[in-house]
Amino acid sequence: MLASCGSKLGWLRVIAKRDIYKKQLDAIKQRRERERHSFLESLATGFASYVESILWKETDEDVLESASSRFVVLSGALEARGLRLRADSYICKEFIVWGYGNDEWGGWLRRESTSVLIQTCREILKAELCVDYLGDNRGLVLLQIWEKCRWRFEEVNSSSIESRLKALYIFSGRGHPSTSQV
Repeated sequence: MLASCGSKLGWLRVIAKRDIYKKQLDAIKQRRERERHSFLESLATGFASYVESILWKETDEDVLESASSRFVVLSGALEARGLRLRADSYICKEFIVWGYGNDEWGGWLRRESTSVLIQTCREILKAELCVDYLGDNRGLVLLQIWEKCRWRFEEVNSSSIESRLKALYIFSGRGHPSTSQV
């Protein structure tokens, strides 16, 4: 360092200039952060805390205003359905931050409805498989839960109703054979 600065005093000047420059940058950064935080507080209620929780560092005011309006729409739609906005939901974050998704059909609720859809499909498939094996067990020993369904299977077969249409009644016992359908 002495070779580039010439003396110890020159070296101290270089270090002092670096420190002053760093302090100025830190002061500017803190001022901008305070301005951004006060702007976020002026937007929708709860939006500032949501932005902090998802660690979004956007500074453009127009982008923040449009995200705030999407935040209001989404949180209102969720509250109408008895749900709350979660910071860990990527679908909600996509909609608020980038505007992806459709607020008309509730695309951000896909995760919540997917598990219900999967469970329904599982029940239908189990019921159809049960009916297939009760109709022709192919020499296999059937599961005990399926053997318990045999009397409902016989009831549906004796009434000359298509047993595949009444699979859910046969498997679960819910409803009546004339009304339950897949």
